[in-house]
Amino acid sequence: LARFHAEALAEVRNDALRVLAGSPAPAELREQFGRAWSRAELHDWKLQGQPADLAELTRVVHQALEMAFGRIGADQILQRAVLAADQLPQARQFSAKRLLAAL
Repeated sequence: LARFHAEALAEVRNDALRVLAGSPAPAELREQFGRAWSRAELHDWKLQGQPADLAELTRVVHQALEMAFGRIGADQILQRAVLAADQLPQARQFSAKRLLAAL
């Protein structure tokens, strides 16, 4: 998002934080997520949570992306993110595709 849609980053962050307020994710994970948005341009977010809770945060991001780019645009952005995440060594333990499947 920061790389290809920097002009929309603040809007997506604000929408994500608004959606997050109504999320059933655990409070500690919601706090981690909110702090991570303060440095959204960095690619080193490390959120500790259960797969279902992380999937919930992915849903929050997807909803915020939909607000900014519509459903098709949000799906495309998330798909690019999944492809990039699957190239990371951590994907051997937990694939981003599995995370999306939990949505």
